Amino acid sequence: MADGANNARFLSSIDSKSKSLILESIAKHYGISTSQALAEVTSSEAEHLLDYLTGPAQRYASVLMQAKGMRGFSRSGKKDMMATRKPKVREKWETVFYEYFHGVPVSIMDSGKIKNDINAILASGSDLKVEMPKLVKKYGRFSRPGAKATFKVEDGFYFGKGRKERFADDAKQIAQTILAQLGGGRFVAMTGAKNLAFYNNPPGLRMSIGRGAKDAIKYLRVDYDRGSDTYTMIFSNKSGSTIKSVNHVYADSLQRVFTSTTGFDTHL
Repeated sequence: MADGANNARFLSSIDSKSKSLILESIAKHYGISTSQALAEVTSSEAEHLLDYLTGPAQRYASVLMQAKGMRGFSRSGKKDMMATRKPKVREKWETVFYEYFHGVPVSIMDSGKIKNDINAILASGSDLKVEMPKLVKKYGRFSRPGAKATFKVEDGFYFGKGRKERFADDAKQIAQTILAQLGGGRFVAMTGAKNLAFYNNPPGLRMSIGRGAKDAIKYLRVDYDRGSDTYTMIFSNKSGSTIKSVNHVYADSLQRVFTSTTGFDTHL
């Protein structure tokens, strides 16, 4: 059964109050009426209902779907209840790494070597207080050729596969929230967005967008300010030069600012 038909079946099976809450959430998010929201999510080209929702409304709909014996998951195949995620458990070497390297700049290129060296020290039973300062001295300097890409070790930082860093779940979730507030899958389809990446300090989301934007804009960076709960949107061209920077943007204005700056619509 198509997603639109599944969405229609689900909405007709719940009470009117719950249905209104879900449709009002979609309508507010996309700037449309509730009747337009209903038509959109039940059309033959509709996506899974949860792809149109974010935050508490998404989790609420997911619970209702599972209670009705339906698939409370989005097309990504992952549960849409972010709060139930279990935090990543650090391996022994990571715990040692944080203890001795916290605040020390290191090269991304050396991440695999550092991991192997720490594991070797642990396996040998050597005194960490003697051996670890040697590693900090060895990898905390950048006189070696090719050691250009650097980061400062902070709590919540994890090495990933292929010598690439992976920040804490918090930074990733913030980036996912920003994308959802921009329009999620619809935004990506309408703007040609790709190369999406999240980062920390400050947390945010960056991406490239398709051709044809105003002023030859090619890249967008959205930084989140925890203190004010607002965003800074930085638009730049292919060479990386900033075209426009907009500060103190609230979540419900992200799509409006994006469209007025680039000329690209974020939804139909």
